Amino acid sequence: MSTQVQYRRGTAVQVAAFTGAVGEIILDTTNWVVTIADGTTVGGQVQVGLNSTQTISNKVYNGTASTITGNITGGNLSVGTGLVTLGGIVNANGNAIGNIGSATLYFNTVFAKATSAQYADLAELYTTDNVNYPPGTCVAFGGTDEITQTTTYAQTDVAGVVSTNPAYIMNAGADGIPIALQGRVPCRVIGKIAKGDLITSSSTAGVATRLAPEDWRPGAVIGKSLQRFDSETEGVIEVVVGRV
Repeated sequence: MSTQVQYRRGTAVQVAAFTGAVGEIILDTTNWVVTIADGTTVGGQVQVGLNSTQTISNKVYNGTASTITGNITGGNLSVGTGLVTLGGIVNANGNAIGNIGSATLYFNTVFAKATSAQYADLAELYTTDNVNYPPGTCVAFGGTDEITQTTTYAQTDVAGVVSTNPAYIMNAGADGIPIALQGRVPCRVIGKIAKGDLITSSSTAGVATRLAPEDWRPGAVIGKSLQRFDSETEGVIEVVVGRV
């Protein structure tokens, strides 16, 4: 059975103090907000407004286009198909929180003018000889798979250093561990090393050392040292991989 609906209007102060009958529609002429009375709530239930802040929960919009001015905060915004056009994306949670895409649901191509990263090296995934070498390990091409740890001084088949926190990973969908090919990276070392020294493999497995000038051979250089080191006990220093 149909019921006659009463329409009312008033200022924001008037609406906020009014408890209407169930179903009454009330227009706030100060904020241009529509509310619907439920018979018990003072001010009614806010539905939609032109200029006020609105909270919309668990709603599905099936239109062809929608324009939202202002900020969307809290919860999730899901768009099954089509485009979302934004003026900017700001992380409201804090540094290193939140992702764009995921390991299983990733985007295709990113078009951008410039990017930045907290970490420093460019790495690529390579399979190892069934060993998960620790970060900083010096590796060479060979073994049962693609790479293995170095074992002799000045190897000419060095591949790089196992990355600690790569800024960019190539072959991200492949198997293996990230090997730093360019950039600064922590590296396991031994012996006496000065800043700027060429770094190569040592006779200690997976550990690098200074390359003496007379021992230089093509392919034997891992990079250049960024720090001094002087110990026959293994340590870790920063090395710029790929600089020869």
